[in-house]
Amino acid sequence: MYQEGPCLQGPIGGNEEHFTASMCKYSTNTFLVVPNLPGYTYAWVITGGTPTSATGNPVTITWGGGGTGTIMVTITSADGSCKKTIKETICLRDAPVAAFTFTQSSPCAGGLVSFSNTSTGAAGVSWDFGDGNFAGNVNNPTHVYAAPGVYNVTIYVTNDTADCRPSTPPGQGQKPCCGCTSSFTLQVTVVAGSPLLIVPKECINQCLCAGDTAEYCITVPCAGPITWTVSPGSTIISGQGTQCVKIVWGNTYPTTISVGAPNCGKPCGNTATLSVPVLVNNIPIMPPNNLVCQFSTQTYSLPAMPGVFYN
Repeated sequence: MYQEGPCLQGPIGGNEEHFTASMCKYSTNTFLVVPNLPGYTYAWVITGGTPTSATGNPVTITWGGGGTGTIMVTITSADGSCKKTIKETICLRDAPVAAFTFTQSSPCAGGLVSFSNTSTGAAGVSWDFGDGNFAGNVNNPTHVYAAPGVYNVTIYVTNDTADCRPSTPPGQGQKPCCGCTSSFTLQVTVVAGSPLLIVPKECINQCLCAGDTAEYCITVPCAGPITWTVSPGSTIISGQGTQCVKIVWGNTYPTTISVGAPNCGKPCGNTATLSVPVLVNNIPIMPPNNLVCQFSTQTYSLPAMPGVFYN
């Protein structure tokens, strides 16, 4: 007698149950009686799983989460004179349960989609984003879809430490999988459209100084209401409620401009914020802590600004 995981295989001995075959819990398998005789009927009785049909040949069964299952099929000739029953006992090996959720920063092309692995019992994970891109060994990936469409996103999980799905197109780098694998699929819908963005009205190829005036516009023409806000210390001097505003930048960091336009940018986003490189006094040096250890090394930085020299 020898044992394969929870399933006993090989010679029968004592009172131990002999399993004809082993399958993974929650998996779907198809069984065929050979030969498939014309004119004969095939009646199936399944425990531990759910068949797609109780009659016919072959039969497809989705297994549950129990430890064992049985398959019994009764084969009967057309005139009823010949009848035979076959029974198999199936060992159901432990398997992970695949699941995930996702959120979209925007349903439009170019928007970021964040995925969260909510599977249980998994040791390995990989993803198929449905657009020809894959990711392996990451629980919570992000992905950007370049074009509109409906994408079938599938997560594959396994209780084997091997990655049972390729991180490249099929046939390239496929690894053997000795454990049980399950998958789960959801659809991500990406639509065409333009998100609301803020851009300078004139090309600005260097940073601004406190007290400078600049004009900014939204990229999507639309009807109001349009509401502009700027960071404290700066002032909107004209254009509030219109497509473009003129701003005098103040001497307070950070320097940002935001807009909300509920009738614009649908469904790709009707708010936008732009960080503007304005050179003001007392920009905080990062990191802000001033406590370091003797002989340690620390890196400090300021925001990167075009046309600015740092000493």
